[in-house]
Amino acid sequence: MKMNDTKNEITDVLINGKVYSLSGADSAYIQKVAAFLNRKTAEIKTTSGYNHLSDEYRSLLLELNICDEYFKALNDMSDMRERMEEMERELYSVKHDIVGTRMKLEAALKQQEVLEKRSEEWKQRYEELRSGETFPDEDEESTEDIITIKPKAQ
Repeated sequence: MKMNDTKNEITDVLINGKVYSLSGADSAYIQKVAAFLNRKTAEIKTTSGYNHLSDEYRSLLLELNICDEYFKALNDMSDMRERMEEMERELYSVKHDIVGTRMKLEAALKQQEVLEKRSEEWKQRYEELRSGETFPDEDEESTEDIITIKPKAQ
């Protein structure tokens, strides 16, 4: 626990059957740490041969188990950080794909708009031709645009 110059309060905690008065800025955190230490101590006591160990070896066994848990947590955190970075790269790729797809969609929608407009013009022209109406530029059409089919000579 860090000791600093902020307002510290005294917190009584029960660790391994003994009451200790500890000072710290966050009483809830101190209680949480003491509870963790009690759980680890209870866990170590279930180890076979624990009762035959000296107090020094009991303390060492507890310290080693806490250190083991600490390093496992560091490894887990490192693995999680790597996974998070991988997920961020995947997310970036997905966002990039979404932007590309959105651009394609917008282009397709614009093309659809043009084609719908052209289709309406063709429908209108078809209806005009069907009803026999003439177009103002009909007389001005050049003969170059007219395709003629000639029968094959035998």
